[in-house]
Amino acid sequence: MQHRGYIVILLALSSAVWAQGEGFVDGEDEGALESRLADFREPHRFSLRWRVKGSEVEAERLQLYQRLEWKLGTGTEFHLLTERDPGESRWADFASFYLHWRSRSRPMAVVLGDLRPGWGSGLVCGRGSGRGGVPLSHPGVDSERVGYRSSGENGSLRGIAWRYVRGGVSGMAIGGQAWRDARTDADGRVTSLPESGYHVSAREEEGRRLLRMDVGGGRLRYRREGWSLGGSMLAAGFDHSVDLRRPERKEWAFGGDGQQLWATDGEMVWRRMEMRGEMATDGKGKW
Repeated sequence: MQHRGYIVILLALSSAVWAQGEGFVDGEDEGALESRLADFREPHRFSLRWRVKGSEVEAERLQLYQRLEWKLGTGTEFHLLTERDPGESRWADFASFYLHWRSRSRPMAVVLGDLRPGWGSGLVCGRGSGRGGVPLSHPGVDSERVGYRSSGENGSLRGIAWRYVRGGVSGMAIGGQAWRDARTDADGRVTSLPESGYHVSAREEEGRRLLRMDVGGGRLRYRREGWSLGGSMLAAGFDHSVDLRRPERKEWAFGGDGQQLWATDGEMVWRRMEMRGEMATDGKGKW
């Protein structure tokens, strides 16, 4: 190991790889190996990935990443991820997990742990966003990925999700708590919500997971060939008053002790033409 340049160590064990007797191919870099393991679709798979990365040899300056994934042929799946950014004091400053269970006899599934559902075009619940935070419409079906798999912090809800799909009817109910990094003013009001997830300085440590949100919501969708109609609802209550407005540049930003969102969305497909739209309103009557 050298003081200059990046030190990268990646350990990955996968039953899918060893079952085929391939092992690791010499010269495969980190990205190629990650991609290769992600491509396996065997019904039974256990994988462990461990990565250490940094430009300095001091232990506290290294980035640590651990990911465990276990899939069973019955549809049961367990996922655990921990990460530490350079300079953070905790060995696992960030951790997320989920257990996905699918019933064999009924058209339902339960996900327990860290959640991030994707509904409609993402105005109420979305797994991603476009430039400037504008949600991007994804294909006609709601995202089947409910468990949170990303190492990005401040983006998930820890709780339980129940999902039902039968024929053209699908529904989901979610509930739990979420914690966000926050900055407060002298009166204890939250004035900003940092997205970086870094907890190195004293101020960053002080604001770590400072804002707690109690969250509940649901989704119902009816789909037929060529069209669909859906509705979503989400409600959240905060343990701190939140005011993200700035008179000089962000008068439209959020302020309050809680938030409610209702939305309806539709889709129509005719020959080569596709039309999708979603409309949402909050508890204060803003569209």
